[in-house]
Amino acid sequence: MRQDSNKTATKGDIQDLEGDIQNLKGDIQDLKGNVQDLKGNVQGLKSNFQGLKQDFQDLKQDMQCFKTEIQKDMQDFRTEIKADLKHAIKQSETKLYGLIKMLFDSIEEIKAKMLTREEHQNSMELLDAYATELKDIREERILREKQNLHLDDTVNDHEKRIKVLENKSICS
Repeated sequence: MRQDSNKTATKGDIQDLEGDIQNLKGDIQDLKGNVQDLKGNVQGLKSNFQGLKQDFQDLKQDMQCFKTEIQKDMQDFRTEIKADLKHAIKQSETKLYGLIKMLFDSIEEIKAKMLTREEHQNSMELLDAYATELKDIREERILREKQNLHLDDTVNDHEKRIKVLENKSICS
């Protein structure tokens, strides 16, 4: 309550002012308590921030360790793959060389069984002689069969004539 400056303050006004002052002192104390609470909250937030900062540093360090482990694992994996590939290639080469040797051995066997040019020529001449002889035998057989057919035709013709003559003699 504000009093006019020309008026004199009464005891009641003073008591009201003292009450207001006490209320203000209480409000100031409440505000001081609130400020202290806010300071505590700020300190808590600072502490939480420091904790988060430390957690972030720890996470960063863990990620670096994880990255290092992954790189090591990848290197180990590459080394294992290379070793496995070398082993597989060596096995394949061994098998391939074995097959090549078998192929060359087979070629040598075939060469050993092959006829020389002279042997081939002799075989062809012998085959030609057999073919000529077979041809001659077939031609002789065909000639004999033609002769037999001619004889059959002749005999058949004679038999027909005999029958015709017989028929004529019976009829006459």
